[in-house]
Amino acid sequence: VVRREICAMVTKGTLTEGESLLANPDPSYILSVAESYPCSSTNSQDGHTIGVCIIDVSTSKFIIGQFQDDPERHVLCSILSEIRPVEIIKPAKMLSAETERALKNNTRDPLINGLLPSTEFWDAEKTIHAIEQYYSSSDNLTASRNTVGVQNNVGCLPDLLSELIEAGDRVYALSALGGSLFYLKQVLLDDKLLPCAEFEPLTCSGLINNMRKHMILDAAALENLEILENATGGLSGTLYEQLNHCVTGFGKRMLKRWIVRPLYDCKAIQQRQGAIAIFKGVGHECAMQFRKDLCRLPDMERLLAHLFSRCGENGRSKSVVLYEDTAKRLLKQFTAALRGCQQMFQACSSIRVLTGTEGSSLLNDLLSPG
Repeated sequence: VVRREICAMVTKGTLTEGESLLANPDPSYILSVAESYPCSSTNSQDGHTIGVCIIDVSTSKFIIGQFQDDPERHVLCSILSEIRPVEIIKPAKMLSAETERALKNNTRDPLINGLLPSTEFWDAEKTIHAIEQYYSSSDNLTASRNTVGVQNNVGCLPDLLSELIEAGDRVYALSALGGSLFYLKQVLLDDKLLPCAEFEPLTCSGLINNMRKHMILDAAALENLEILENATGGLSGTLYEQLNHCVTGFGKRMLKRWIVRPLYDCKAIQQRQGAIAIFKGVGHECAMQFRKDLCRLPDMERLLAHLFSRCGENGRSKSVVLYEDTAKRLLKQFTAALRGCQQMFQACSSIRVLTGTEGSSLLNDLLSPG
């Protein structure tokens, strides 16, 4: 009577809604990894180039980067220890033994997706063609919520993608992105995620940059000091458990990012200390009220990303008819987001009185409109 076909696929890393997502604020990362092909004549001291693309489907966030690594893959191990991906995308039988060992020893039983090199795990050239084709569509351009820089030679792409293409030597980062785009297409998420994708550069790329803003904690530091996890993979006794008093999901995720990347710049450290001193001192009552206001918020970061991914109704989703009242559920989520925005505005109003206080330059920046 009706034609039935798959309209969604759910794996460890592709969950976009449901009770389990609401209960767990931690991101479920998908990691796509590409590397320069092993060459017997290459001196091991020359380093090894690795490209990665990290995706958080629940917030439509893409983190892309490329870096030089040593024979023990210390940089890759640090990334794995920090994000603990639940899924890995890689070109089948193409990674070096050292990289495979790093992926095995620094993860917690992720789902492994081996794609055919070139045809499925795209190279840089194929990836550039795919993203240019996608973003050249006027529908997708108007939908994109990135700070988009218009570049005539590469079309109208998000800034980070333009930079990667124009650099000319970021082929492994682009290939890692290509592998992830093919996979998202396979699980029917490309149309939903790309219009609202936020692209961020990988901070670990700063390992070879003297002007870095954060300390780099390697895998040994993260694990031996039990920063995020204890020896059994739990939270008990970790630094994160001791410091985590956040009342929102997006706050918990930000705190994790702050803990694994301690500030390196003295001025930035003093600004943060100044803001905290105000909350602990003259602004204590305002801070307590602010905290109460935040308690009532849903996970706004995920909610807004989910709503945005659903409102495009382009490509594949136009032809799908779901036999349930999804419009009603979407309307409830939309009104919840509106209420959340109103609550955030009111919450910020309660601490805006602190902006004139001495040492509040960071608060001024955060709370001043525009």
